[in-house]
Amino acid sequence: MGGLNDRDPWVRYYACQSLGKLNEEAAADAIVALADDDAGQVRVAVVDALAHMHTEGAMAALRRAASSADADVRRAALLGLGVARRPDALPVLLEAVGSEDAATRLVALSAVAEYDTSETLPALLRAASDRDDSVRNAAVGFLATRPGVPATQALVTLLGDVTLRERVVSALALPMEGRLPGLLTALEVADEVTSPLLVAALARMRRADARAALLQALVSASPAGRRAAAPAVAALGTVEAREALEHGSTHDEDADVRRACVQALGR
Repeated sequence: MGGLNDRDPWVRYYACQSLGKLNEEAAADAIVALADDDAGQVRVAVVDALAHMHTEGAMAALRRAASSADADVRRAALLGLGVARRPDALPVLLEAVGSEDAATRLVALSAVAEYDTSETLPALLRAASDRDDSVRNAAVGFLATRPGVPATQALVTLLGDVTLRERVVSALALPMEGRLPGLLTALEVADEVTSPLLVAALARMRRADARAALLQALVSASPAGRRAAAPAVAALGTVEAREALEHGSTHDEDADVRRACVQALGR
């Protein structure tokens, strides 16, 4: 605590860091008092320390620091608010996702991704169209590891962006909770462009449930989806897969699907 008032800025810096790591909430007001310290490293240390504390004063100081003119302080505050995951901090983070500075947008997006709210998914989806490559890629990465059918549906909508397509397919191939139902639902209405991409995501999973989903797609997907599924089902090399293709080659209502099954069977 005495170190917070030392004349050496590095002593003040380490005092802030230490108190933060100790989660010494009794020191919050004294640390907040250094928010406008002349030394930039101290201002950053103040924000880092406050991120570990849960007092109203600490949170209020973090929200103020999130609009600081000092870019380093601003980003540290956004990270701190993300760690706290307080609902009242989310509007600040969402606003920062629209910052003119790409690095700030990236930090804010990382913090927003920690929230499980109705605002999170739309924010990630908008960021996937960001003008900065690192922000776009980060948004896809956050969507990739987000469970639930809505996250899968959001990724599917990004398949139309050719600059993201390969990364999105790789994201869809991650076996998250809700991924298979989301892919199968998408395949029910998939067109000639998206069907092969959705099937490729299923095939890359190399899991028993994904193989079962491929067999289901051969029956329940759109005509374009069933045609795309036929060679992937053949690649499974199982008796069940061959039987499914045999059935499709003679009983599917779409002539092109029947031909695709015949070709997949090697006839």
